Amino acid sequence: MTPEVLGMTLEEWKTKFLPAELGYDFTPRASQCWMYPVSEENLPLFLSGELSPPPPDYSNTLATYCDNCWYCGDVNGWDFDDSEMQHTAVTDHEWVCKSQNRMMDLLTMGSLGTIIGIGLFGFVSDTCVSVH
Repeated sequence: MTPEVLGMTLEEWKTKFLPAELGYDFTPRASQCWMYPVSEENLPLFLSGELSPPPPDYSNTLATYCDNCWYCGDVNGWDFDDSEMQHTAVTDHEWVCKSQNRMMDLLTMGSLGTIIGIGLFGFVSDTCVSVH
């Protein structure tokens, strides 16, 4: 059910098939993690408006805003924009939505390794390699 197959633009498809969520700047946008549960069987009803999606609920920013929505990673997998970079830790391991905190964990572990490495190698260079 891609926009091309349905004869829609990408923006029309996002508006129709993705629930709204609050973005990082607190403005409504199409969800990046969830989609309405539309199958081949109920597609005609959904497109005609006879089967309407539930209204968005912005009261809980941690919720999906759609109790019966599908998690996009389980349905279609992920489609990454690779126009600037081909492979990153995020794209190789699909650290998005439910796993997005892993990016911060990677940064934290790298910083922790730097702090420990500076202390350890400074000590080693001062005690073992110093010239008398």
